[in-house]
Amino acid sequence: MHNLIHCEDKKSITNASISEIDSFYGRMTIISFQNYILFSSFEDLSYSNHYIKLIYPNIVLTEQLSNPILSAIDCMNGNSNSVLNLLVIGSTFQISVWNELLKIPYTKTSTYKR
Repeated sequence: MHNLIHCEDKKSITNASISEIDSFYGRMTIISFQNYILFSSFEDLSYSNHYIKLIYPNIVLTEQLSNPILSAIDCMNGNSNSVLNLLVIGSTFQISVWNELLKIPYTKTSTYKR
């Protein structure tokens, strides 16, 4: 089960954790804030650091493995019992689409056809 939480105030995002990890898909940067995954990218650490500061102007990043980052690693390693709380920026429509996508069971494929 994963949860999407809409980020209402980008300026309230201040202290966050950043980590570079090796995943099955390649080297990846993940940023977490409190109990949420805030950002993930396959770009290098310096690009991710620069980009995230454009979105969240008050953010201060500390390199460390936080619990949300460890949960993301578990999910990428196939542990479907891990819960990810994702802090997202998007319109009401985008968030409703993402919530529908989260209903697709792990390892299953879905189409628009019923």
